[in-house]
Amino acid sequence: MPTNPKSIIEKIRSTVYMHNNLLLIIFGVALRVKHFLENRSLRLDEAYVANHLSALSLKQIFFYVPFDTDLPFPPLLFMIAEKLSIMFLGNNEFAFRAFPLICGITSIILFYKFLKEIASPKAIFIALALFAFSDILIYYSAELKQYASDVTFTLILYLTALYSTRKQEKQSYFTRHDRCCSNFIFLSSHICSRRHRIISINPLL
Repeated sequence: MPTNPKSIIEKIRSTVYMHNNLLLIIFGVALRVKHFLENRSLRLDEAYVANHLSALSLKQIFFYVPFDTDLPFPPLLFMIAEKLSIMFLGNNEFAFRAFPLICGITSIILFYKFLKEIASPKAIFIALALFAFSDILIYYSAELKQYASDVTFTLILYLTALYSTRKQEKQSYFTRHDRCCSNFIFLSSHICSRRHRIISINPLL
């Protein structure tokens, strides 16, 4: 049977888009790594978080023993990840910014996977280009702040919700899934007000 020319054209177009998207991901990662390797001095906001991480133990961070009660405490999971980073990599700028860099790189891949589920090839290319070359996203991928991890965790939740809603599962599964997501959001993005302590954490299961 003769091959349909239209299907050949569509296949070529799909291959071109796939290669272009791969290039966008590579360039996006390279820009974030370049910004990370510049190793600039910590800004005032970053220095405040760095003081918290240097002064507090992992146990103190988990149970919220503030280093400075006059300023807000960063999100719990972010602080735990950062503390683990400096415990393994040392107390330096690269260690402080390693976790945001990992999140920044991961978010590009997650965003691409999310776009593949909801958008056309042309829309994927445009949206991925905007995401990969975004000045704000590149900047906070090498900043001792929680914003890069916020993007990553949000994309994880979007993808989880997208995949789970496509499965024909029992209602109990969705109830359990919703509880896990709500706890995850609480732990990763909540910011304690000054002099406010976490007095309880809902069970994850």
